[in-house]
Amino acid sequence: MSKDIKEVLKKMDLNFFASGIFKILLQEFKEKLLKNEVVLLDVREEVELNYLKFPFGLNIPLKELPERLEEIPKDKEIAVFCPGKIRATMAYLFLLTEGFDKVKILDATSSELASIFKPPYVKKLCNG
Repeated sequence: MSKDIKEVLKKMDLNFFASGIFKILLQEFKEKLLKNEVVLLDVREEVELNYLKFPFGLNIPLKELPERLEEIPKDKEIAVFCPGKIRATMAYLFLLTEGFDKVKILDATSSELASIFKPPYVKKLCNG
């Protein structure tokens, strides 16, 4: 069920931004990833993946998102990622208008996200 962008934006008042409910912190993401409760949606371009690619989740460049919505699960929380948060924010708003209600912006840089993948954590992911 699609929502009008105006309807989505009207809910984004000072209380909304002060609450931080639109973002997921790295530690929470890490815990939910182990439980298979969250999917990373990386909205960076393919060329950016040549420098740093995360071997889990989905990579759907922002410009392809409208045509590839069916690839995104609606039964799990979606953590939208890009290093500068601009594309992630645009994807977040778009997904809200497209009926995704379990979507958040991952509050992490590329290096912070990469830093969680140390051997003990990777072993837990593989055995999960």
